[in-house]
Amino acid sequence: MFDNIALFTELVERKSFTDTARHNNISQSTLSKRISQLEQNFGTTLIVHSTRNFEITKDGYLVYNQFKSLRKQLKQSIDLIKNEEDLDKTLRANISTSFAYEVICPYLHEFTKSHPKISLDVFFQHSYEEDPLDGFDIAITNFPIDNEDYANYLIFKEPAQLFCSPQYVEKYGLPKAINELENHRFIGIISNTPVIHSPPYITFTHRYSKEEIIFNNLSNRLKTNLPSHMKQIGMHGDYIFGSWKRLCDKEIQTGKIITVLPDYEVYTSEFFITVRKEHSTAEDKFVDFIYRCVNRFTA
Repeated sequence: MFDNIALFTELVERKSFTDTARHNNISQSTLSKRISQLEQNFGTTLIVHSTRNFEITKDGYLVYNQFKSLRKQLKQSIDLIKNEEDLDKTLRANISTSFAYEVICPYLHEFTKSHPKISLDVFFQHSYEEDPLDGFDIAITNFPIDNEDYANYLIFKEPAQLFCSPQYVEKYGLPKAINELENHRFIGIISNTPVIHSPPYITFTHRYSKEEIIFNNLSNRLKTNLPSHMKQIGMHGDYIFGSWKRLCDKEIQTGKIITVLPDYEVYTSEFFITVRKEHSTAEDKFVDFIYRCVNRFTA
């Protein structure tokens, strides 16, 4: 009877047997029979219906007003139960190492505390010779993934600049132009994929004029692939290094790091989160968590 009441309240709102039947995946004849059953239960006519007429009776409006919130309450209860079931699962995430180290890792404990029913298997990936989605529910990479069942969302975009420590300046001074880096201890760049050789050059872009200057990357004796690790090597080993400014903000404010050639950017990192188009509640919670982490990092 309650199912028939829910159908009746929807029929009153849609004012169409055709639309109501289609929305509930039943035939119009089945819908008419169920409304007739409801009228028999109440012992009164609720709807006067013909090919040209659709009219709710006085008793029909009485029933509608008494039960119009029933359908919404049923949906909320079903969604609540379904969501609780969706949360009780293990979520497998494949996350780029350079993104995770500073942006996500400091806050993962908050996610596990807030969602005790969700178990996390987090794989930190630094190269992508295999499909990042193979065996995973969610991937965070520095490129969009082509898969018709998944959607890509750009969540983070950050240019890198050059930095060094005050101790470096005391020993070696500061370059005044890009070409002077050849005479400095400068950490070069290698690819995140080990089988790919180091790029032969680095492109520096002027932040305002957008002028591009090409620098020989192969002449650097030390090269690496992660901004966070470049920072650690540069600060403790007297090197000029490239990194995201937001990774260095605290040290810049305290004088532990100095910006080198501040008008130039080295490269721009982009990160995408890839999630199923039809995703579970647990995946939805984790995606929201990732966005909150990014907002903290970029604030």
